[in-house]
Amino acid sequence: HAKAGRKILLIDADFRQSSVATMLEVAASPGLTELMAGQKTLEEVIRRDPITGLHVITSGRLVPTAHDFLMGGRLADIIAEVRGQYELIIVDSPPVLSVADAPLIAQAVDGTIFIGRWGKTRKQTMIFALRQLAATGASIIGLVLSRVDVRRAANYTYGDAGQYYGKHKKYYLEET
Repeated sequence: HAKAGRKILLIDADFRQSSVATMLEVAASPGLTELMAGQKTLEEVIRRDPITGLHVITSGRLVPTAHDFLMGGRLADIIAEVRGQYELIIVDSPPVLSVADAPLIAQAVDGTIFIGRWGKTRKQTMIFALRQLAATGASIIGLVLSRVDVRRAANYTYGDAGQYYGKHKKYYLEET
């Protein structure tokens, strides 16, 4: 979408294992931690990726006490400050069950898209994590399965759908 001229901001809020800066081959610092600490301004931390056209705020210095930055509501303030400048703001967070940051981040955004790794993240784990997010008041707007093995997924047939329908038919039947 950024290549199509839409103005999109990606914020990397994974303070412990940042990956956005590495994937986009930009410096991680200065970034969000410096912005939240008041050491840098928005203008100093927003970068534009020349290949995608995406605007990015990297995580900044990797800090073990990132939770403290999120508790004060500063992320919500930053999002509110840039909201009028972007059509879409995406905030990358750490895994929901690994640290307490993800639920705090989910409270600062309009909607949360949960990402699970196909073939690795167990269904029960995803359900538990989604319930944890919902309990904090997060607005869950979607679920994405990443790294789908297309060959293995192709083995699923209409019969699988029929089995699913049979198992959940009470949701489809009209009451008489």
